[in-house]
Amino acid sequence: MQQLYTYETELKPKYNQEIIDYFNNYTILFNKIVRNVWQYYNHQDPLSSQRSKLNTLIQNQFGVSQRTANSIILYVSGKYNALRALKKYELKRNSSKIEKLDDLISELALKLDVMAMKAHHNQLNEKKLTKYRRLKKKFVAIKKAKDRLLKENIRVQKQLNDKHFSLCFGSKALF
Repeated sequence: MQQLYTYETELKPKYNQEIIDYFNNYTILFNKIVRNVWQYYNHQDPLSSQRSKLNTLIQNQFGVSQRTANSIILYVSGKYNALRALKKYELKRNSSKIEKLDDLISELALKLDVMAMKAHHNQLNEKKLTKYRRLKKKFVAIKKAKDRLLKENIRVQKQLNDKHFSLCFGSKALF
């Protein structure tokens, strides 16, 4: 059996201010480069398929090492592929939900038809009439949920076809 140990280091500002400042400045630069590379991937720029040219561009533009540029490119391509796989899963999940809602809608429609005929001829007592009204509200709510899922499926399918995914990096703008 293999044991795994995790070590945690706490940098106290009193003794390590230089290192803390370095990390704070580096994360700002790293995030800026990630956003820039995301633009190349998300807009299907020809540079995104030519990793060496993209690497050289990042090195020249931001003054980072080749290893750092490669690391960022691999990080962004992993995020992009993960988001694409997530959208495929979302499409599949929504489709199965829509199928279940279709079954429920047809089931409720049969019940409502029977009750509607009786309500039309005033053959329902107070409890049954209340149940009929609740069923109508439930029917409408389920149809709205199905419509919402259908619209969501259309949106996700469009993103998959265009290969353009919206992703927020913690700012107000979507990239």
